[in-house]
Amino acid sequence: MRSVKCAYRINFAKPHNISSLLGFSNRWSRDSGMNQTVPININVNIICIECNMTADAYSNNRYVHTIHEFFLSVPPRYKISERPTQIIYLPIVVRIVLWI
Repeated sequence: MRSVKCAYRINFAKPHNISSLLGFSNRWSRDSGMNQTVPININVNIICIECNMTADAYSNNRYVHTIHEFFLSVPPRYKISERPTQIIYLPIVVRIVLWI
């Protein structure tokens, strides 16, 4: 069982939220933090890595910030080790890059 915990009230009543995907009801949490526990089962087929510091990336004639995407080759709860086979260099559009 997984649960969502937050120091603030969560409003799942707003349109276009992820509550149904996660199995929660579309309403405000009762207390100051979501305390519902429901099973969460999300199947992921592809991982898309985005970075808003780059430019000139397109997918299906749409401008995107995707720098790499790949299909998963390991089952859930296993380590993902991915190395791009075709490296594409994109221009960086920010003036300062902070490494934390």
